[in-house]
Amino acid sequence: MALKNCPECNKQISDQSSFCINCGAPVNNLPNTNSIISKPYEIKGMLIANHDFPHEMNWDDAKTKCKELGYGWRLPTVNELTIIYEYKSKIGGLIGDFYWSSSDGGGGGYASFIDFSSGKENSIVRKETLHYVRAVKII
Repeated sequence: MALKNCPECNKQISDQSSFCINCGAPVNNLPNTNSIISKPYEIKGMLIANHDFPHEMNWDDAKTKCKELGYGWRLPTVNELTIIYEYKSKIGGLIGDFYWSSSDGGGGGYASFIDFSSGKENSIVRKETLHYVRAVKII
């Protein structure tokens, strides 16, 4: 048995727990949860995972992987990604230029992302395209 941090309250719990004994949040027993979330940054009412997922992924996989981190974790909206872009020097560890947002790009097979080299939104990319992912959670 090992310890990991609860994705909701960040207190240590058993890695075998299905819920947090401190706050009651459901806990997924995923090996990458601690390494992605680690000690999240708290900025403007949201928690931002400490690390990107290590590989680019398509939009549907990005949404799924964020949810797998546990209670409340998800892809950021375009506005939240803009905040991450504004604070990128404080956050650090952003490994790519293009990051998925949770915003569907107007339907069909398209979705929005932010170009971290310029801070600009783009919503004309197909959901199958591979981009990086940084998970967020509202406090």
